[in-house]
Amino acid sequence: MKFLKIFIIIVFTTLLNNCSVLKTYKPPPQTAKYIDEDKFIGKWYEIAGIPGLRSSGCTCTSSTYLKSKTKNKFTVLNRCFLSSKHYWDNGKGTANILPNTNNTKLKVTFLWPFYFDMWILYASDNYQTSIIGSPNYKNLYISSRKPKISEKEFDKLIKIAKQKGYDTSLLRKTKQNCHNS
Repeated sequence: MKFLKIFIIIVFTTLLNNCSVLKTYKPPPQTAKYIDEDKFIGKWYEIAGIPGLRSSGCTCTSSTYLKSKTKNKFTVLNRCFLSSKHYWDNGKGTANILPNTNNTKLKVTFLWPFYFDMWILYASDNYQTSIIGSPNYKNLYISSRKPKISEKEFDKLIKIAKQKGYDTSLLRKTKQNCHNS
């Protein structure tokens, strides 16, 4: 009987902790209004990011978006230098552009059947800087066509990310000291 009571308490506590009604709801971030695929393709250098499991220990991180032969898709080539292991880590994936999103919402995979959502939150008018993040606010990347940007431009992008609801205190600047390699 004692075991049953403990079991019920554990189950009830788990359900209570995971109940979505009790969690504070945060609406998804607002994306850019529209992304021109032809202007967005090309190489982007990561200026700062919220470090994830895969990106931990990376420097000289970049993502290259290529038009895919399939409509509404990009091929994504991610590259970074793992200092601790002294080698370049390369990843090739696919980004499916979700319909009716003005090319701003992507479903990305680097290992099928595992997909994750990445949204283009901002792109400058000349497509020289961008902000990409996950709708659950766990991932955020500030990128540029050049390996370095001015502090003024960086502060502007931080302000935009904050306005969209991201915790920018989690961002870490990405070293771009080997981008010519």
